[in-house]
Amino acid sequence: MTARIKTPIVIILSILAIVSAILYFGITIPLGFMDARLETAAGRLLDREVTIEEPPRLTISLHPALTFGKTSIANPRGWQEDSHFVTAEKGKCKVDLLSLLKGSIRIQELALQGVDLHLVTRADHETNFRSFGAGPTSDAGTSRTEFAGLDHVSLRDIRASYADELSGKKYILIVDNARGRGLPGHPLMLSAEGTFSGLAYSLEIIGGPLNDLIQGEEPWPLKDGKLALTDISLELSGAIGRNVEQGVGFVDLALSGGNLEALGKTFGLPIPEMGDFSVNARIGLRPGMFHVTQLEVATMSSRLHGDLVFSLHGERPTLAGNITIPTLDPRLLSRLKSGDSTAKNGDDPTKENAGRLPWEMLKFVDVDLHLLVKKVVADPLKVEPLRAVVSLVGGD
Repeated sequence: MTARIKTPIVIILSILAIVSAILYFGITIPLGFMDARLETAAGRLLDREVTIEEPPRLTISLHPALTFGKTSIANPRGWQEDSHFVTAEKGKCKVDLLSLLKGSIRIQELALQGVDLHLVTRADHETNFRSFGAGPTSDAGTSRTEFAGLDHVSLRDIRASYADELSGKKYILIVDNARGRGLPGHPLMLSAEGTFSGLAYSLEIIGGPLNDLIQGEEPWPLKDGKLALTDISLELSGAIGRNVEQGVGFVDLALSGGNLEALGKTFGLPIPEMGDFSVNARIGLRPGMFHVTQLEVATMSSRLHGDLVFSLHGERPTLAGNITIPTLDPRLLSRLKSGDSTAKNGDDPTKENAGRLPWEMLKFVDVDLHLLVKKVVADPLKVEPLRAVVSLVGGD
């Protein structure tokens, strides 16, 4: 009788020991037999061809992990067949099993390496990044899975390029190494370094909890952001929020630094040397519209306040608003006009016109600006105040 009782107990304990060992140490299952199904399912979801060259692997443990090899997503139909939208050499995603059983997702590790992303706007205005298929929408009664946090993210050898065939310009962002974490209830931290169109950069961001950013119920604080782009130093702070009912977002920015002309060269804009500058603004976001309020710009001895609206609705983009300049340093106008960043007494600021600001860009925008200059100060000249209305419609 005792032996009969012991046998089932031994079997149960053995099974529990095996299951515990599997959960603790993990067991890896190759998913090569599912390649075709995964390609088909992902292709239908994205409405693009998906190619899995190396079979993914699933590790079953207390911390389940999905590891995948080289995978590519093609461009939309009608684009070159041999071109890809994005390719990834390898990646890994590890989640917490206990959180998953409770109905939430906590990513313990997210690692991507060797990602190559190509964004293109063709001459016919078609893009390869707007036509992703939308997956099936969830019903109103479907329970919502809560995101519980991201313990660690690691990115290596990430390359993203954007080619604009309309302007003939191409920008390339390379992330050599990026690290971040977004633990529940803790500040989101992210750092990255690499190059942007050949210029070395480093980025550091510290903000509110990642959960608050995803849920968007309250403005998310950007506590400290620092960007160093070669010899350009920018600091960012503010808040990111959105009004769910009206579909409105806003961003508060505070930028400061110097050598703005070096940044202009990166984007093909010949901005003259103006020394240190600062920009503070709240940017409201609506579909096809940007509303810039609380705008404050300071450079040299000049100050500017403004309220601007840039709209993409209608046949032509429009720029409208009010600009108030409490103090204007005429040297700023001289440099904007001549583009000679080193103009001094006795120099001819008009001998080099290559640095002129591209005012002809305004021909593509309808402009309605009301300008008020309260004071122009330049020894021994003092003028106050000046009013003007700038109106440009149809490029005239």
